[in-house]
Amino acid sequence: MYYHAQSNQYIYPGVFFNINGKQYDPSFLNTATPEELAALGLVPVTYVGERANDQYYWVSEEFNGPVITYVNTPKDLDQVKALAISQINQTAYTLLLQSDWMLIRKYETNIDVPSEWSLYRDNVRMEALLARGQVDNATTVDEVAAVVPNWPVDPNTPVPPAPVEPEAPVDPE
Repeated sequence: MYYHAQSNQYIYPGVFFNINGKQYDPSFLNTATPEELAALGLVPVTYVGERANDQYYWVSEEFNGPVITYVNTPKDLDQVKALAISQINQTAYTLLLQSDWMLIRKYETNIDVPSEWSLYRDNVRMEALLARGQVDNATTVDEVAAVVPNWPVDPNTPVPPAPVEPEAPVDPE
């Protein structure tokens, strides 16, 4: 995006725009040289700050010439906590759902749930419990945003091979 100070307009790539009564093609910004852009008075827009996660913050932008500043305003803490807990519960449910059939099979046929799957299911529930506790104990939106559950990997997921360490060069002497 570019800013044209004389007309106080922001020029977006891929869009027709007018400067001093002349219309420019949407591809102009992509094909123009830096000299052509400067001759028109177009300055690249720079962003200040970091755009926060919309789940936790109301994000707006303050336009000040060629500088756009992100303004991140925390949302209501109780609502953020409720949404975070709901997402934790939904993720745990989804992770457990893939192996629920094993529990039904155990109930109906008395075939045991493989131990690695029992452990996996316990770990999912424990991680959800820990994450919900962190969210419950959070006193700021930043603390809620920092809660990132470390979900276990299900037993059917292939484990990538360990990286091979390169051999040390042999000293010829």
